Amino acid sequence: MPVEIFTHEPPYRVGVIIGSLSKESINRKLAKALEKLAPPEMDFH
Repeated sequence: MPVEIFTHEPPYRVGVIIGSLSKESINRKLAKALEKLAPPEMDFH
């Protein structure tokens, strides 16, 4: 079965869902760190 490969042009939009409303949530901190470490072509929402 052949695999179809899709290509996309930047910016790459990334949705971030954080399950806690707390500003001190570890998941929120991890999401913020991921955004800082990601390449500039990624757009986080």
